[in-house]
Amino acid sequence: MAESAAFKDASGKLLFTVFINASTYDCGWPVKRNVVESGDVPGLVSGGWSPVYHYALYAEEPAGGSGPGTICTLALVRAVPVDGPGMLRGLPEGGPMPAETWTGPYFIAVELGPDVEKCGSVADAKAWWASSEGQQIKAAVASLTAG
Repeated sequence: MAESAAFKDASGKLLFTVFINASTYDCGWPVKRNVVESGDVPGLVSGGWSPVYHYALYAEEPAGGSGPGTICTLALVRAVPVDGPGMLRGLPEGGPMPAETWTGPYFIAVELGPDVEKCGSVADAKAWWASSEGQQIKAAVASLTAG
């Protein structure tokens, strides 16, 4: 069964959504990826996932200078994607690959809201992540717990 919880600011702007057994990410294009930050999600360590989840924020610039501009992707990942060429949403350069074997009670995902993920540039992404809003989102994601 798929479930989700949306997190909004006081004005109603969608900041991010947590999904259980679902994700809306369904396409990608070539990008140059810059990992802004990654870290542990301590509350998910005891949830029975192997390998365990980490959070990662990366700014992805369209390859070749075309496209919608730099996109910020916040994700729960088992392995943090590397800087450099890849496909949007942390996919490897060759596109989607067969999923690595993992165990866990369910799939969990985090996605930034559509207005938040349009981050402008890598420098803008880093500045936003360091801002009050970015740090509040980081704290919320890092505080997720298995249940």
